[in-house]
Amino acid sequence: MFVDGFFIILSLKEDVVKVASMKKVIFVSILVGQCAFLQAQEAFVLKPTSSIMLNVDYSTYRFSETEHYVELTYAIFPSVLTIVRTDSIYMGKMEIFTTLKDKKTDSIVFYYPRIFPIQIPDTTTESINQTYLSKITFRVPHGEYLLTVKYFDGVNRLRHDSVLYECVIKKYPSTPAMSDIDICSHIMESENTESPFYKNSYEAITNPTRTFGPTVSPVLYSYVELYNLTPHTPYYIVTRLVDSRGVVLKEQKRKKIFTSPNIVDVTTMKLFSYPSGKYWYRVELQDSSGEVYTQRQKVVFVHNPDRSGDSLNTIRTKHLEISAQFSAMTEDELDREFAVVRYITRKEDERLFSKLKGSEAKREFLAQLWAEIESGKRGVIDITRSVYMDRVSIANQRYRQFGKEGWRTDRGRVYILYGEPSDVERQPMGDNTKPYEVWQYDHIEGGVKFIFVDRSGYGEYILVHSTKRGEIQNESWEQYLH
Repeated sequence: MFVDGFFIILSLKEDVVKVASMKKVIFVSILVGQCAFLQAQEAFVLKPTSSIMLNVDYSTYRFSETEHYVELTYAIFPSVLTIVRTDSIYMGKMEIFTTLKDKKTDSIVFYYPRIFPIQIPDTTTESINQTYLSKITFRVPHGEYLLTVKYFDGVNRLRHDSVLYECVIKKYPSTPAMSDIDICSHIMESENTESPFYKNSYEAITNPTRTFGPTVSPVLYSYVELYNLTPHTPYYIVTRLVDSRGVVLKEQKRKKIFTSPNIVDVTTMKLFSYPSGKYWYRVELQDSSGEVYTQRQKVVFVHNPDRSGDSLNTIRTKHLEISAQFSAMTEDELDREFAVVRYITRKEDERLFSKLKGSEAKREFLAQLWAEIESGKRGVIDITRSVYMDRVSIANQRYRQFGKEGWRTDRGRVYILYGEPSDVERQPMGDNTKPYEVWQYDHIEGGVKFIFVDRSGYGEYILVHSTKRGEIQNESWEQYLH
């Protein structure tokens, strides 16, 4: 960015507290309510309504020829924390540990621990579901980094999780270029330079959940920085909403003539009329003839209960289409199909299927299951039955080991869920190292890796580390090579 960064916590009352500065970092903290720690004697405990979760989004911006700003924003919800009451105060807290590690040197270049107190006035749904934002901005040289965010329920530290990203921060070219997209719930022109969300004449309130809709945030605001423009030359800024199939649902194209080589662009897009689901939000910079200089994109989500009828009709149609696929299958074949689908089913599905008797009941169950998956109602990977079962067949051919079917192996599971990798690096056994494979997926979460090591030395490749959220994460995975 063009301005210095802040560490902030946003809430109801503002109480400015200075935090010790670190190299190349400025922190300011704004706390909601009273920053009291929880008392030992709790008269009341409100258990969380869902698993612990921290929504994290980050963007990078040019600072100089050799450095970038990295901006992280976290969204915290009282509903995912253990809330206790002491007297009339309802409080919880989340402990957040942010680490940036240089991949080449394995050295930590940035570390920031934070205890984030949450105070709510009562236990109503409105209070429990409110959102708290935390933001950190710092700058680093160009390079390849591992960004890890570990977080704990401060009242019950057995509840914890982590997020791991691979950050490749490249030097911007001398040609027209674009920063990352900051997906926001609101952006306004402002002269309030004291606001922690202020940057370049705007207050940009980042939405780390990237969820929009009529009952959430109906309008998506995006903030990008454009560099190395030729002043007084026409450009086009194109924004698109693209569904999971790659179909462009909405496109906005604006002709702009800038007076400065480095500018900020703010765009809005209404998202309250689209069905619930996962989409891509893309921003392109084009020249006057329509040639693309650069493009950036981020995943966004729409939650729209008013379009639930569309979803129900889609499920019914899918159910009819899929039912025919099971008509000739025996009960043993139906049982086997349910077994191989376990990577995208729930424990409740297993419980219900185990109680079914006879082929007809199992056919109906599987048809409904796949109809919901293909319609996006399950919220799992975007996949059809045909593609999934084809991947099972390929996994069985490629990854069978020690009499174990390929779909049951770690490589088989990853292949079934995520498909063909963008790239596979295979390292044979060395003098002091075991064989291993690195699978790269460029189209997932901005680029993720899966690392499999033949720990036994007999062709049994085990997943030891991944940068994809929700998968096993072990930054010390190289210990398994020896």
